[in-house]
Amino acid sequence: MDSIFECGICFKPYNHNDKKPLSLPCGHSFCLECCKKLPKHNVIQCPYDKSSHNLAPDALPVNYQVLTGLPMTTTTNPVHGERMPESVIQYCQQHPQKKVKFYCTNDKEMFCSKCILKHTQ
Repeated sequence: MDSIFECGICFKPYNHNDKKPLSLPCGHSFCLECCKKLPKHNVIQCPYDKSSHNLAPDALPVNYQVLTGLPMTTTTNPVHGERMPESVIQYCQQHPQKKVKFYCTNDKEMFCSKCILKHTQ
């Protein structure tokens, strides 16, 4: 998986809706949409470690560690017209090929993997 902000199955960015990150009991996380496709005979098998879990996708907990770290923008909901958050993949201004993956809560800034090293020194 290239980013903690992307599902390890479909590789699409997580969001607060159909791509919400859910945690399997083994600790691996995948989006809601993909988790709904995983059960076979009422058992979810983790695509990474092949562990089996007797849980329905709706019973899986949200991975709030990932969800709260998503880069956020606001867009207008086309149905109701209200402003709402939407997750997007952001790229570093200094390193355009690198995705923003880290957030400093003290400085309220986001960093790519190269910039975070300079920031923490």
